[in-house]
Amino acid sequence: MDAEAWIALTAVLLSLFSIALHLVLRAHDRREERQTSVISALQGEREALSFEAHRITTRGWPKRSEERGQVRDALCLAFIFETSDRSRALVYEALKKASDEDRAELVLLLNRLIRIFRDLERQPEWDLHRAWPKIAILGQALDDAAITEHARKYLQNGIDTRRAAKQDS
Repeated sequence: MDAEAWIALTAVLLSLFSIALHLVLRAHDRREERQTSVISALQGEREALSFEAHRITTRGWPKRSEERGQVRDALCLAFIFETSDRSRALVYEALKKASDEDRAELVLLLNRLIRIFRDLERQPEWDLHRAWPKIAILGQALDDAAITEHARKYLQNGIDTRRAAKQDS
């Protein structure tokens, strides 16, 4: 092979490499955009949250670990903070279908939230009692009796504390 043939072959190989790299980067960008849109939906309107929860229930959880973790945490927080029972019901179903690994991560997240809420609920200016029933429900969904009992205990303590404050006034 002469020099011209080598140059032409190198140019063809570089072109193919460039095209392949472009396609890989484009696919990566699409995945990133989709992940961003899913997380935005989970943090947005209850209709979008409901749709994403329903989609996960019917189609399954994302395959990529990082995306699955973000969706898992967003769904858990949405369940606790969402006021619509219908949206929460769909989120509940999606969370029940989480893998064992994701369920373990949900338990860790709920335990962190319990510590945060428990510590802040002792402050008179914080009113966190509405989170406890939701955490208890998630504890039941995850078959974690400790979370359920903690949440029920703090819910009852909060009710007793509020009753005592009302009686004192």
